[in-house]
Amino acid sequence: AREFVNKIQNERKSMSLEVTDKIEIQIKNDQSFLNESLSKHKEFICNEIQALNFMLVGEIKDSKTMDLNIDTGESSPKNINYVIKKL
Repeated sequence: AREFVNKIQNERKSMSLEVTDKIEIQIKNDQSFLNESLSKHKEFICNEIQALNFMLVGEIKDSKTMDLNIDTGESSPKNINYVIKKL
């Protein structure tokens, strides 16, 4: 969750968002271990990245891809598709 938060914080900076700007984050739900792990830490993630909404969705238009180096016993890194929207 901490690596994810760090990468989202960097993305917020590249989007020129203020620290106090609230966001919504959507992650493509691919039923992976990674999505399960992020969902378990949803409250922590939302607090750290100023997200009012954190959703796993079936399809995302114009998504970005993030590589996370997490040891799941499978090949690493893991990719997730996501989109950030300023609220």
